[in-house]
Amino acid sequence: MAGLLDLDTPVVLTNAAPSNEDASAVSDFVASLSLNGSALNASNSGPAVPVGGDASSLAHILGIGTSNPDRKVSQEEFYEKFVTTLPFPDKKTEDLSKRIIENCGIKTRHLVHDSDIFNTYEAIANFGSPSLDQRLKLWLEPAIALGKEASEKAISDWGGDRKDITHVITFSTSGIHCPGLDFCLIKQMGLPQTTKHLYVSYMGCHAGVIGLRTAAEIAAADPRHRVLCVAVEVNSVNAQSLNPDNLINNIIVDCIFADGAGAFILGSKPREDEKPVFEVHRHGTTFIPDSEDVITANVVCHGLDVGLKKTLPELVGNSVNPFVRSLVGELSYSDMLWAVHPGGKSIVDMTQRGCGLKSKQVQVSRDILREYANMASCTIVFVLDKVRRDNRQKKGDKWTLALAFGPGVSVEGTLLRLVDSRTE
Repeated sequence: MAGLLDLDTPVVLTNAAPSNEDASAVSDFVASLSLNGSALNASNSGPAVPVGGDASSLAHILGIGTSNPDRKVSQEEFYEKFVTTLPFPDKKTEDLSKRIIENCGIKTRHLVHDSDIFNTYEAIANFGSPSLDQRLKLWLEPAIALGKEASEKAISDWGGDRKDITHVITFSTSGIHCPGLDFCLIKQMGLPQTTKHLYVSYMGCHAGVIGLRTAAEIAAADPRHRVLCVAVEVNSVNAQSLNPDNLINNIIVDCIFADGAGAFILGSKPREDEKPVFEVHRHGTTFIPDSEDVITANVVCHGLDVGLKKTLPELVGNSVNPFVRSLVGELSYSDMLWAVHPGGKSIVDMTQRGCGLKSKQVQVSRDILREYANMASCTIVFVLDKVRRDNRQKKGDKWTLALAFGPGVSVEGTLLRLVDSRTE
């Protein structure tokens, strides 16, 4: 697991020429890419302007909203509570947890529950004890509240009438309930009973980009559609006490995830009273072969059992560039804005190295990781919101790539163009 956090064994990409076997693998990977839009061949060539024609026919992000729990916890504060709450087997393990916290690139997190969850709920405090029902009860109320707050902010940012929302899509990997978040939000927000709705659960960190893609496709299908897409995570309810068989994985998961929600409003052919934020141009998806066990999240009797392998950053670094190049065609990386899901410090680092980027190009992702940590599916909403706020006054075409990785290992990307001209 050290590779995820740049502790003892950082992953380094070299400039050495690839072997024939490596070259063949990359060729196969590029050939496997599934793109929504103009087909590109394995030579990575593509049009200078990825999508032509009337931009008004594209789906647009019309509003963005985010929310977090009120509780803001520094990593230092969390560590002090963490080590006094859980029975660490020895000083070495305790020191390791401190090093993980110090090197993970995270300064603060917003949490519904911190280590108090272990003191309050006996079943959660004992690793392996059945606690799934308790965790799901703890998840529901804050999930609805966070989702509603983010949605209300997105509607306000859009400036439209909530009665014009035709579809609601919700995503969450941290919990589940039936009726789902989609139904709960429609009721609580006073949306029409005729609103079409969909709830997707347990997809992983890339679900935010998948949600953006799905909502954009619905929006582009009919100019009357206005789609509310909401990603909500209350990861703190899935904190695990120490597993003696997998201590490092346990500690990392407890220390890097946080809680939040993000929402988009999407539509096509914007009306005169609508001010688009991003045009949505193209989507890409693929998976890295033979990596199904690198990121896992399984529902078990004691909650959500998350597994992360130390090979993940290296896989990202070696695979990200051919995927991105096939998605963006001949666009210059140096001219693009980058919205990379900050799944961890090394994920951002290896995306930077794999694509040959400058540090400042992925600084937004590092900023979100530092201030909010990895909030799973909703994190990309925070990243895109900061990208638009930091760059709305920038001149010229502002092509933007939203990029995320999830179980599979799946790779999801969406090419957008920032068109927001509004002022704060």
